[in-house]
Amino acid sequence: MYRAIFLNSREFDINDLQIALINFICSLKNGVKFSLYIDDLNFKIDENFMQNLKLFGLHECPKFSSESLKYARQFGSLMLQNKKAYVCFCENSEKKCNCKNLSDHEVLDNENPFKICLKDGDFSILDAKKYPSLNFFIAICDMIEDVKTAFIHKSQEKNSLKQKQILASLGYEKEIKFSFIKNLKFTDKKHQSVDFLLNDGFLPSAIINYLLAPNDIALDIKELSKIFDLKSILSLNFDLKKLQNINEKHKKIKEK
Repeated sequence: MYRAIFLNSREFDINDLQIALINFICSLKNGVKFSLYIDDLNFKIDENFMQNLKLFGLHECPKFSSESLKYARQFGSLMLQNKKAYVCFCENSEKKCNCKNLSDHEVLDNENPFKICLKDGDFSILDAKKYPSLNFFIAICDMIEDVKTAFIHKSQEKNSLKQKQILASLGYEKEIKFSFIKNLKFTDKKHQSVDFLLNDGFLPSAIINYLLAPNDIALDIKELSKIFDLKSILSLNFDLKKLQNINEKHKKIKEK
């Protein structure tokens, strides 16, 4: 089982797309399931975003944070009962917090809004609205979906450790193997937007081709799943001319 997550659903980012495609292509290659996690509790998901998922073949596998709300609250309650989490009334995250040491009587007497924090790490897992944090949402989905492997952004390495802490506190013993991928490097940041590339005339098939196999051969997703080599895209600098060449070849195939 592989999974990916769009970190910022307000912008269809090419780095998020590449990570999703890497996990998706590996799931095809290994004949296992793939899920795409989307945080719709904290980010508004519009029609354009869902249409983009469809363009890149990722529309059949989303898992929304709103769908996990019931499970998040149940697990949060269980962790409180098992003393793996604690109630925190602090509004300022920078303020030194002593909520972990509050007695049950002190907690019950406090009528202020509260969040729930993990004892092992002292970070929030449910906010004052009892919405799951991104890491709690991911950890719960990983456990439910029985995720074995995930390629993620190198920048998310610290978050992956928090997810492991959450799973350990829940008593989940199965190991999830994380592999870290560096973001693409851009000379012009506008090319980081998938919407910009699509509006500029680049075909979804060409963008997929470039992100998974940046060579001069036009390949579809089935062909890519057979020849995909992670080494070919590590530390990749975004090359607009190469994408343009691949795009022209995909256009010719489409015109036939």
